[in-house]
Amino acid sequence: MPSAISFILFLTTFIPALLHSSPAVSSERIALLARGNAPVEVQEEGDRLTVPVWRLEDKKMPQRVPGVAGPSLSAKSALVVESGTGTVLYARNRDVVRPLASLTKLMTALVAYDLLPDRTRKVTIIKADEAGGGRLLIRQGDEVTVEDLFYLALVSSSNDAALALARATGLSREKFVKEMNVRARRMGLVRARFTDPTGLDAGNVATAKEVIPLLQAVVSNPFLQRVVTTKEYRLALGEGKMSTVQTTNKLLGSSSVQVLGGKTGYIDESGYNFAINVQGTKGETLTIVLLGNQQEMDRFTQAKALLQWAEKAWKF
Repeated sequence: MPSAISFILFLTTFIPALLHSSPAVSSERIALLARGNAPVEVQEEGDRLTVPVWRLEDKKMPQRVPGVAGPSLSAKSALVVESGTGTVLYARNRDVVRPLASLTKLMTALVAYDLLPDRTRKVTIIKADEAGGGRLLIRQGDEVTVEDLFYLALVSSSNDAALALARATGLSREKFVKEMNVRARRMGLVRARFTDPTGLDAGNVATAKEVIPLLQAVVSNPFLQRVVTTKEYRLALGEGKMSTVQTTNKLLGSSSVQVLGGKTGYIDESGYNFAINVQGTKGETLTIVLLGNQQEMDRFTQAKALLQWAEKAWKF
């Protein structure tokens, strides 16, 4: 009996203390373990990190090449992860919560995709879809398909399209945002918060580390992956009107970078954000997140610089 009581005391005191104190058993890890998607713990310059990744490959972990200095960046937060193993190659302020801006639309697309199986359905744009911010790509009275709205929201980052996409699900805007947050919790994004489908509200926040699985979820969906690798999209607006939109991702079509998916974002509060999934020249797949650049083009040049640095600093 005393041994049984001691064991119960162990369970009720030691285990909770361990869960709250050990970084290897964080609340994020518990959430992932509960769904059978345990994060990988990796070593990076003395840090013990917990990074949520999916579909880990049974392959050799990348090895750091000695003597290669870190890159020079202006982004407030940056993170580079080798997607196959979950190895963190570079990290700066990865756990700092920052405004997402239009990276929010990655979550909007994930939620809408599940709720809108018929992408050929027609949607008429109404006044309530007018969000402001960015270029006006669709107008009240335009008739587009659900598929068009996905392309407009993710390729050209149309705020109006994001609102129309949320409305097309049949949910109120408030209930749609609630679904975004439910999805975030289910993905283990414990510090992410969503307040609207567009990203215009600075209350849409997450850490650079949480953007990694968000983008990975999008590029692992064949339809959404096709959308976020589209450089130019042409759509019919009804009554014989046509429109062509261009991607905001300046690395798409680049001869020096093989892009597997990406999304940009900007509001005054966030600075210039960028998340991209790329195939390296050595066969590696990297996910790169840059948050808080001051200049628009810096996010693209620094993403390329991080890819080039990773291929020098790590052996794949």
